[in-house]
Amino acid sequence: MTITPYIDLAKPTLIGFSGGPDSMALLELALTEKIPQLHLVHIDHAWRDSSALEAEQLFQLAQSLNLPFHLKRLAPQGTANLEELARNARLDYFAEIYAKLDAGALLLGHHMDDQAETVLKRLFEGAPLPKLSAMQPIARHRNMRIVRPLLHLPKSSLKTTRSTIDDPTNRDPKYLRSRMRTTLIPTLESQFGKSIARNLSRLSQNAADLSSYLDRRISHHHIQRGPHGTLIDSDLSQIDPYEWRYLVSTLAPLTASQLNTAASLQKSTGHIPLKTQDLHIDRGRIILTTREPFTTIQGPPQKHTWQHLILHRPPLSHPQNPTLPQKLPKLTEYYRKTRTPAFLRPLLPIVLEHDQITHTFI
Repeated sequence: MTITPYIDLAKPTLIGFSGGPDSMALLELALTEKIPQLHLVHIDHAWRDSSALEAEQLFQLAQSLNLPFHLKRLAPQGTANLEELARNARLDYFAEIYAKLDAGALLLGHHMDDQAETVLKRLFEGAPLPKLSAMQPIARHRNMRIVRPLLHLPKSSLKTTRSTIDDPTNRDPKYLRSRMRTTLIPTLESQFGKSIARNLSRLSQNAADLSSYLDRRISHHHIQRGPHGTLIDSDLSQIDPYEWRYLVSTLAPLTASQLNTAASLQKSTGHIPLKTQDLHIDRGRIILTTREPFTTIQGPPQKHTWQHLILHRPPLSHPQNPTLPQKLPKLTEYYRKTRTPAFLRPLLPIVLEHDQITHTFI
């Protein structure tokens, strides 16, 4: 894969540059293609005493190539979830420099062996099939266009003419990725009798194709979004169960257990509490809401659609003090005709005079 067709040459291009063999091979590819406005971005995680000196060596290399060099040194972090914290810190800094320069692309040196590790890790974690797509050659993340030109190449094929930094943490068994790289994958290949990286990479591509197909399948569903909610106001109880699961998973951050519950509710009604929101499934409709209560104000009575109430939570204007609804036959029939979701009905106040309904807000 070449770089030039996939980037905007009129804008700066960033390279995530660790100084290891992968990012050095990526830099040399970019130099070979004469990519203009290259910027090297390096994060010193401060895991090793020698990392500051290595960062200085990379700065000297950038100067010799007349390339801008952006460096961030992180404060030492705890041991829990260290790899995830490091990844997020890198992405934060990449996004910061990307926005500051109005860059057109971020180049990363991930290769086929990295992809194999990611796919295998997700497989063992029980990720759904579309998530096995893992990394893609072209992707968007945090408003950045990310390009991975080396993703189709095994690490053994990457060559560089410059000296590179040897990071011993890549072989440190206290890190999961290191254990996968030095122990788990070699053991699997030894027992299986052949390399597995290419097959796992092919699985990733098949998963990406499945994800693209499902994205096209769900694209015709009208998703309404607002500051207080997201909803699909159509009966989806008859769509394919796997399409239903995929659609729900794109709308809300669900655990595997919660996704199984949502799947069981496709043809019924139920509620799944999330961290800061509530997922309601009502006769094939999907409704994601915040937990802010409805507020009422004195004023001329107004009516809203239930969809507008969920998405925007406007103050409910009423002529006199409202009360919570009671089980009144006319009210029940009215809510049924307006297709008001069952969970919303007891939350909406009504105005009564002498036990007669004088105003509803739907």
